[in-house]
Amino acid sequence: MYRVFYILYLWAALTACRQDSAGNQSSAEIRRQAKEAIQNAPPAASAQPQPAQQEYVDNIQMILPKGEISAGQSRCFEVQVARFKNILAMQYTLQWDKNVLVLEEVRGFKLPFMSKENFGMTFLNDGKITAVWIDNSLKGASIPDGGAVYEVCFKAIGKSGQSSEVSISGSPTAIEVVTQGDQVWGIQASKGKITIL
Repeated sequence: MYRVFYILYLWAALTACRQDSAGNQSSAEIRRQAKEAIQNAPPAASAQPQPAQQEYVDNIQMILPKGEISAGQSRCFEVQVARFKNILAMQYTLQWDKNVLVLEEVRGFKLPFMSKENFGMTFLNDGKITAVWIDNSLKGASIPDGGAVYEVCFKAIGKSGQSSEVSISGSPTAIEVVTQGDQVWGIQASKGKITIL
């Protein structure tokens, strides 16, 4: 929780600096500084796996991809959400079986200010990417139930008949969602499954 609020505080400070400089800093420079600050943020409790009994005020829902890929081929899948209303920030880890699938790309961003910079690739070889997103306007974003927030593109490297679950994890980046009303929510995710033909 502290990491999210640290990031929000940092973004507010950067935004204020941007306004004070009368447009002398580009949005790309602001994003670069924010990204560096996120990466250099001090260790916090959120960097550890969450306790099994973590309690939240409520949850957004994430609907993870289900489908098939021919062996050796690539395919993109939507990551969808529900109960996503007036959301200010979220963070989590997306994971899959590294022996079955390789993530090639994250694209098709539907949330404001979301880009490839919001996804950490440090643990890609372990079958994980981390996600930290903030609505830079601080107004809160809403997506209709069943709407996509982005796409993940996988290449099938396993054998025909093998499959991989796609799931949300709290390690290494803890699961947290912050609403416009400063409530801390969790994520209720339906596991995805991708099968190789």
